[in-house]
Amino acid sequence: MQQEEQVFTVLEQVKIVNLENLERIFFQLSYNLKDNRAPELGIILARCTKVSILTIELYYNNISCNEASSIFQGLDQCQNIINLKLDLRQNKIQDIGLGYLAIQLSKLPRLANFQVELRSNQITSTGASLLGKGLQKCSNLQILNIDLMCNYLKNDGAYQLLFGLSKNPSIKYLKINLRENQIQRRERSINKMKRLVQKQIIY
Repeated sequence: MQQEEQVFTVLEQVKIVNLENLERIFFQLSYNLKDNRAPELGIILARCTKVSILTIELYYNNISCNEASSIFQGLDQCQNIINLKLDLRQNKIQDIGLGYLAIQLSKLPRLANFQVELRSNQITSTGASLLGKGLQKCSNLQILNIDLMCNYLKNDGAYQLLFGLSKNPSIKYLKINLRENQIQRRERSINKMKRLVQKQIIY
């Protein structure tokens, strides 16, 4: 029988829970990660060693790139993740934070479904390139949904992101939102991904 999803809206709730036994976890912390507590969330994530379905909502928390890195570091211990959804809208993740996320994603051997909201995070082409390189190493990834709307990507960033993804042999369903960036040319490298069942690139 499938385990019921455990929802946490404040970090204090995890103190009375054995996170090591949970398979489905939802951290609903938008507007609510205060007083520089991002590193604490990273430590909590490191305890979620059995989780296979993980959702983290952190939008509108003013999270810096260094704070984001401390959160993503916790994913190191989440080796059983299959489905991962991150909502990081309206923070300050920037290229450094996104690069660290990309590294951590490449270390998740079972990741099959990844959705990430990165709208309005001061991300440039450098960050997009790093994300593409990290995701191309996710050999079991089949469903990918990325929202990079309202950042600072240029043509080269879109190219590097899509080029990296084109090197991933397993992706079948792909959706990327690149609206309201600084992209003047639509990249066609994604057309080489013949294995795609469904694709949508929004400019």
